[in-house]
Amino acid sequence: MGKRVAPSSEEQAAKLRRRAMELQNKGMLHELQTICKARPDLVPLLLQHAYSLGAPRHLEHSDGTTPVDGDATTPLGAQRRHSDGTTPLGAQLEADDAESSHRRGDVSATIPRQFQTWGAVPAQYFVHVLAAAEPIALSQAQLRTLSSKSSKHVPKARLLEIWEMITNLQKDDEVPSCARSVQKLVAAVTKFNEEQGSPCKQMRMPPNWNLDGKFSLDIQADPPTVTKRRSKESKEIPQAFLESVTAVNNVYIAKNYSERDACLVDPDGFARCPLNVFFPMVPYMAFGKSADDDDDGEEPADEKEPEKPKEFETPLKENKANKEETYTPPSIPAK
Repeated sequence: MGKRVAPSSEEQAAKLRRRAMELQNKGMLHELQTICKARPDLVPLLLQHAYSLGAPRHLEHSDGTTPVDGDATTPLGAQRRHSDGTTPLGAQLEADDAESSHRRGDVSATIPRQFQTWGAVPAQYFVHVLAAAEPIALSQAQLRTLSSKSSKHVPKARLLEIWEMITNLQKDDEVPSCARSVQKLVAAVTKFNEEQGSPCKQMRMPPNWNLDGKFSLDIQADPPTVTKRRSKESKEIPQAFLESVTAVNNVYIAKNYSERDACLVDPDGFARCPLNVFFPMVPYMAFGKSADDDDDGEEPADEKEPEKPKEFETPLKENKANKEETYTPPSIPAK
């Protein structure tokens, strides 16, 4: 066997250039797929431009024509469809892995269905929606200051606290189908935030929930009180709780971003006092859905008639065969 000849410097340089172009094209392909997802109306134009540059036509019909022949504005629905109703290009875009999108930090036009609860939704969606709803205090630059020096990712636990502060939605709440459109989600959160008085408008990062939270505590008052910041409604702290704590001055409000879970806590003991027993719950952010908002293609479930209350139910007929007989003593005639 002959001795192996080492590649020349020119061959090595050509190999490195080819590898660099492959990596560059891979990144551009991801960018192109993201654009096609967000703007499907641009797909026919992109295809027509690619064909004009000599790209092979893989989407030919049986008659030899292509979906965009002679008309650059042909809708995407004109493409040849598979038996399941999808187009070749649409199937390719849908096949893009949501996890890879999550790792890149992309925000698609809709929240993928694999994320069933708000706690499962990737952090970049919260950053995008919160920055749109409160563009100054919760801008993307401000929210990124929550990340540590060792990580560029914003911790989702902190984002979920701000999310609940604005929407009253918790991580275990289900993501409804009508809230998966990012555009509609931004509009709903922005409107609800304004209706609630923009509670995070003056907030600085990182949040100090003792100062920025939903409730304020005046432990030095006589008697000590808790006040709801938005409504200015005050309630006295129960005397039974005050008598059970180790040191009254150390009492604080835990989870002060939550209408549902905020509570008075004694750090030196086990005493806890939920605040939702004093203050009525504010409404959660509702996601209304009109008749033409069936983006998910799901057919509405059959509406069931509401069950009648028991007091309106027709009583069952008495079954004499099963009726218990009672003993009646014979009457004694009077003398």
